[in-house]
Amino acid sequence: GTTIACSLSDLVLPLLSILDLSENSDWPSQAYDGLSAENLPRLSSLSLNGGDISPLITSNEIQNFALRCQQLTEIDLNWTDDNRGVVDDAAVEAIAQHCVNLKALCLAGASITDVALHACTRLTGLSFLHLTSVPGVTDAGLRAVAVGCPLLWSFGGKSFNQDYADDDDNFLWTLDGYLQLCKDVLSHRPRGHNGLLTTPFRIEPFG
Repeated sequence: GTTIACSLSDLVLPLLSILDLSENSDWPSQAYDGLSAENLPRLSSLSLNGGDISPLITSNEIQNFALRCQQLTEIDLNWTDDNRGVVDDAAVEAIAQHCVNLKALCLAGASITDVALHACTRLTGLSFLHLTSVPGVTDAGLRAVAVGCPLLWSFGGKSFNQDYADDDDNFLWTLDGYLQLCKDVLSHRPRGHNGLLTTPFRIEPFG
């Protein structure tokens, strides 16, 4: 599409709680500077899902809206990166630092490493994390966030089935790594008097 001049600073909606800006490639990156709690005080869910058309947003803009929209509880950055290094460690670190009430974070296709996952352990209320196609993370980072986020109940990650991975990336869980992750989670999760986990947990290896 043709890039047009616009800014979310004109979007002043005190009652808006969900904002979906998925697959929007027409806005320049500076348009997102308008995202703020001042204009959108009840905004809790923000989607910048790239899908087939990644938004023209940068890591700096992600860091900035994380600082200005600290009330967010859901952030969808699936496929926002598009191999541009946009959803990087610095962006996720800013989200983890400022959006402390986050419950859901979607990072499919992100250019992150274990640094970002260790930052996510600050999000003690995080219950859903989507990490499909993130070759920069390792078994160690996955275990760290699974153990460090006690309320995490759904955890989509790397596949250990070669059919779901490219030959030239680091996309595979080893089977041993996957089993160790399960053991770590089971050993660190709180249990009730009956010995059962008090918080359900689902690991999705996609294969």
